[in-house]
Amino acid sequence: MKLRRGVLVFLSILAFAISGAVNSALGSDMHIIFDPPSPSPTITTYLLLQDNAPLTVSWTTCNQSGFPSKAGYTACLGFTNLTGGPINTLALEFTVPIPPNPLVGQTLDCTTTGLNLTDNTCPSGALRAGETADLAFFGGEPVPNMNVFFIGETGVDLADLPPFTVTPNPTPEPGAWLLFTTGLAIMGLWGFRRWNLDSAI
Repeated sequence: MKLRRGVLVFLSILAFAISGAVNSALGSDMHIIFDPPSPSPTITTYLLLQDNAPLTVSWTTCNQSGFPSKAGYTACLGFTNLTGGPINTLALEFTVPIPPNPLVGQTLDCTTTGLNLTDNTCPSGALRAGETADLAFFGGEPVPNMNVFFIGETGVDLADLPPFTVTPNPTPEPGAWLLFTTGLAIMGLWGFRRWNLDSAI
């Protein structure tokens, strides 16, 4: 039994490593980069005024004073956190335009350059026309209130980027909570059963 479990763990790790190597070799076409917050410079940014309030934004050039132009981004979004508290999660969403938009068929990659919101969920696979793509940045240090931060993009021209909807600290969907609590319950039952079996021996 222990041998079979060890083989399954080994095969899982091997499959994960191979898929990571394949994705790395194939690369991505569109890169979304979360740039860490900075003290509030005097630049024009989108204002995030409250948690769980979606805001539709359009990408702009990065040549404005105060924007991270040295990073080599093709397009930028600048935000000021005015929610009254830290931003622990930033959700982004966009609809892939219909052809001939060059986004169709491309892949998406998400990264963070600093210590804030260091983890992410990013769509996998090629983008399809009309598809809604959801991504999120979370984990690490939150974005403090009254701080400015940026999101940069490379790989797609500014003119081809659709509007994005940005939501600070989104409230999880009710279905997500149900799935989470069901998973916890199953793990608890499995652990209890295992504990009973171990104590019976």
